[in-house]
Amino acid sequence: MRRLLFAVFLCASCVPFAAHAAAVGVEHEGVRPQETSVQSTELAEAREQSARASKLFGERKLDEAEAAAKRSVTLYEKAAGADHLALVTPLTTLAGVNVLKHKDDAAEPLYKRALAIYEKRGQAETGNAATIIDELGFLRFRKGDHEAAAQLFERSLAIREKLYGVDHPNLFKSLFNLANIYTVRRRIEKADPLYERGIAILEKLPPHQNPSAVRELRNYACISISNKRPEAFRRAMDLATRLENPELAAANERREKEFKEKGAELDGEGVLKGHVVNKPQPVYPESAKSARISGTVIVAVVVDETGRVTHAEALCGHPTLAKASVEAARRARFAPTLLSGQPVKVTGTITYDFVLNY
Repeated sequence: MRRLLFAVFLCASCVPFAAHAAAVGVEHEGVRPQETSVQSTELAEAREQSARASKLFGERKLDEAEAAAKRSVTLYEKAAGADHLALVTPLTTLAGVNVLKHKDDAAEPLYKRALAIYEKRGQAETGNAATIIDELGFLRFRKGDHEAAAQLFERSLAIREKLYGVDHPNLFKSLFNLANIYTVRRRIEKADPLYERGIAILEKLPPHQNPSAVRELRNYACISISNKRPEAFRRAMDLATRLENPELAAANERREKEFKEKGAELDGEGVLKGHVVNKPQPVYPESAKSARISGTVIVAVVVDETGRVTHAEALCGHPTLAKASVEAARRARFAPTLLSGQPVKVTGTITYDFVLNY
């Protein structure tokens, strides 16, 4: 037996802790040693192979990128030594390839070696070094070593604060990374101030498309709704909308202002009362019940001018539950949303809580 709880939030366009696997992608020459003609040829090929590996990695041609990065590393080691700064790029490219191939055990020593080169060369407190530290943090997180991950993200944040100041836009990613770790460790008292700092930084930015920020905000929205914090959920989703589609965000603000001016009554999550016409319950998958899987799924929906759901996509939640949630969301119906008396398209989210009765 089970029961399903669900809430609905509509805005004018609100459409995760995700694995980060990007190479640093900065070519470092460093101080060249006295070169023979053979060394010069090898270094030239090493640079060429490094650039080729980065390009292939960006195209997700992983086998070819791996071969080029390995060749570059070999050539740099032979011609310039094992701690040449230029090694950082092929090493991090090679590490990124291993991450995408789900070979974290192979990726971690490569990132550590790249970081050690920075440390030896006095570049341990640079933006590139902070990026490598982030990569190591993600790897530790996926290993379940949350304490080590937190220490790495704390180090990365400290570097960026020193470089840019405490409220620079470059800090929001580090703030969310560390906050996510604290959330997993159930240290909400430490996570909340970091989320608040990150959101405050993003709220000061002019409206523009920012996919990275949108991902972090949606992840925080999922955390907030799971913790029964609808106000934090709405704030994160509204901000995600502004950074994803500024025009629709402005339309949403005008719509809510118009509702308030008319004295319209909203429910706890900002939905006009009576707006929801039909909220079908998803079928709890038998495979999920057998596996004792429960939890929250948040589905983003697009609602057309007639109130029909034209698109539904799971933002967060267990994959086993997501399909049933999306199917239910597609069957939902709403009264048309009016702006200045005219029906308009809106997007928003429907939240489903799957609860097992033991």
